[in-house]
Amino acid sequence: MSDSVTELGGLNVGAEDFLAAVLQAAAQPIWVVDAGGLIRFANPAAIATLGYDAPDELLGRHSHETIHYKRPDGSHYPAAECPMLLPRTTGETVSSELDWFFRRDGTMFPVSYVSVPLDLSEGRGAVVAFTDIEARLRAEQMLREREAILAEEQASLRRVAALVAGGAAPTEVFATVAKEVAQVLGVPLVELSRFDGDGAMTVIGAWADRPHPFQPGTHWPLDGPTLSARISGSGRPARIDDFGDVEGTIAAAVRAAGIRSGAGAPILVDGEIWGMMAAASVDDERLPEGIEHRLADFTALIATAITIVVIVIYILVCLGTVVFYLRDARSEFNPLLHLVFPVLGAVAFAFPLYYTYKDRSDYPVGYANWIAIGWMVLGLAVTVWMSLRRRQALDNAERIFVDDEAAPAAAPAAR
Repeated sequence: MSDSVTELGGLNVGAEDFLAAVLQAAAQPIWVVDAGGLIRFANPAAIATLGYDAPDELLGRHSHETIHYKRPDGSHYPAAECPMLLPRTTGETVSSELDWFFRRDGTMFPVSYVSVPLDLSEGRGAVVAFTDIEARLRAEQMLREREAILAEEQASLRRVAALVAGGAAPTEVFATVAKEVAQVLGVPLVELSRFDGDGAMTVIGAWADRPHPFQPGTHWPLDGPTLSARISGSGRPARIDDFGDVEGTIAAAVRAAGIRSGAGAPILVDGEIWGMMAAASVDDERLPEGIEHRLADFTALIATAITIVVIVIYILVCLGTVVFYLRDARSEFNPLLHLVFPVLGAVAFAFPLYYTYKDRSDYPVGYANWIAIGWMVLGLAVTVWMSLRRRQALDNAERIFVDDEAAPAAAPAAR
């Protein structure tokens, strides 16, 4: 680079002085190498990022042997194979989205860089600008892990939803929920309990990879400051990292089972504290931080399962209305009220049911829940109107699900 004068807005600035000032002030780490690959300039950002204290600790050193001498696996990286130095010989710009540099203390860190040819008085060199991307890669890894966790949770939700939609017994559903949560969270024990009105709880589902006392159907008093008592009283997630000094029947059983720490979250039904889900670790292993909040996400899964049951019942009621009027009350059949509205209602609720365990699109399926909510409001309005104007029709619809189911139970008595 010649020592020519550069006119910049009417200012006469020496080219080398101008370049040095720009590189010195740049926030991005930058250095300049000469035709021999020796570092001739390094700005403060580069010096600090590479772990050096002053420019003279870098100047005059071979760039490749200083910061680029090994591959990520620790093997030797010959300078002849270094793409960052190619602009000196080819005159072409080289860039990389992921490479690895070494700091002064020998630690390795990921970078992205661009190496641009630079004509110097003694031959062609290069300007290298790089960015430490360690924080970005860590954030991307965390995002991938979070997406993987969400995918696992979604898959669990679909499996549970399929069970519920298939008419599985509640005991089977709760046992499946416990197993799914334990496998997703990687914990050895998960249990679900229902809070009773007598200051106790009843286990309704559990899964563990070892024997434990919290079997479904067992009844436990809330007589100490355990997880269940805390969650029952506060309605918020909680954790206990050491049960050693905790009093109460449940705490004693926990210690006897070799459980060290536990975490739990409430199950809320209609805004009320219905029960809880808890996870535990054994021996000296401690539960991960924040696991109680992940459990809270899964308790929403249970609420979703209950919602699915309601949707299925609503669909059956809609279809049952059509069957009743076509089969038993043909003379009162109204195509709009007894065919169009019920079928549309069943279809509207079929969408959220279907997409509960299938990935949802943005449009138009994304509006399915709003359509279902709107249809529920309309259905409520029609029900109120019928209760005031067509009470007998509501009574007839009720017979489909009440009288027909009661008949088999009454038959033995008749015999």
